[in-house]
Amino acid sequence: MTGRRQLTLIHEDKMDAMGIAAFASLKRDGELTQDRAIKEYVRCVVVSILEVIPREYGPDDGRWEVLVFEDTTPNAFALPGGKIGVHTGMLDVATTPGQLAAVLGHEIGHVLLRHGNERMSQAILSDAAMQTASVAAGAAAPEYQELIVGGLGVGAQFGVLLPFSRKHESEA
Repeated sequence: MTGRRQLTLIHEDKMDAMGIAAFASLKRDGELTQDRAIKEYVRCVVVSILEVIPREYGPDDGRWEVLVFEDTTPNAFALPGGKIGVHTGMLDVATTPGQLAAVLGHEIGHVLLRHGNERMSQAILSDAAMQTASVAAGAAAPEYQELIVGGLGVGAQFGVLLPFSRKHESEA
């Protein structure tokens, strides 16, 4: 979509399954709004976004499930597998359809751009590298193993993971 190359180690079907499972848990544990006007308002905003996304970049709008949770926290999210959640508190912050569309479009963008897969893949590689470094440091200088591994962890966080996060936010 953006032309940027990505490392994605997890099959999209697996990502979708994880998103669907997480959403099911949120539905089970959260309180869904019963206000039909709010549900319809949010659904209309989501449909207006999905109508302009070229089909090659994402599922058709019939696959997306949209729920509004009774929660005063201003939050909205989209998950792989076509799941979108909005907290009622978001409607106190995003007070116009355009503002809500900006928030939801951004969240949907993360899903379509496969940022979750990329972040999980990066974490898998970072963890593997840290385990390898820990073993190597333990063999070479056991008395400094904890210090070396801690320094590498900070380097990975600030040198690799945070820049990815910033890139994802600007890209979405």
